[in-house]
Amino acid sequence: MKTLMVIFLVLATIFSIGTLLFVAVDFIIEKKQKKEEESEDGEAEIVPEVIPVVSAPVVLPQIVSHVDAEEVDEMLSDENAMALVIIDEKSPVTEGYKTYINVDVIDACFESGETVTLETLKEKGLITQKAKRVKILAHGTLTKPLTVKAHSFSIQAIKMIELTGGTVIKLR
Repeated sequence: MKTLMVIFLVLATIFSIGTLLFVAVDFIIEKKQKKEEESEDGEAEIVPEVIPVVSAPVVLPQIVSHVDAEEVDEMLSDENAMALVIIDEKSPVTEGYKTYINVDVIDACFESGETVTLETLKEKGLITQKAKRVKILAHGTLTKPLTVKAHSFSIQAIKMIELTGGTVIKLR
């Protein structure tokens, strides 16, 4: 009888541990799915956290005086655009409210050669003061070279900035 009780306790313990593992794995899978769904809300985060290794030599884009979002894919490949992005590894990791702005709004409010940052966007009243992060989106036309420092970019926005002679700096 004692042997049967010991066997029962061992099996009950194994079953309990198995159940806990199942719940933990299910929880982890749900978390991953939720993160994927959150990143699919708007445009996908295309800019990687590290500079990608490009097997072919980077072809620098021909500088143009103006470019719109509809024509950039024909002018510059995604791979070459990504290779030109500067990753600011020294910038602090930022969490909090994320906002979005289009390149045509930036184009209208900044002069050629200026640097666009979260702070300058707030100063000009283009984004809310509570924003902690900003994503640059491609809409409209960009007509001047700008240095744009932001937390994320759409691939078309990267191409637009680079094709007009600007610089893309991705913050962490």
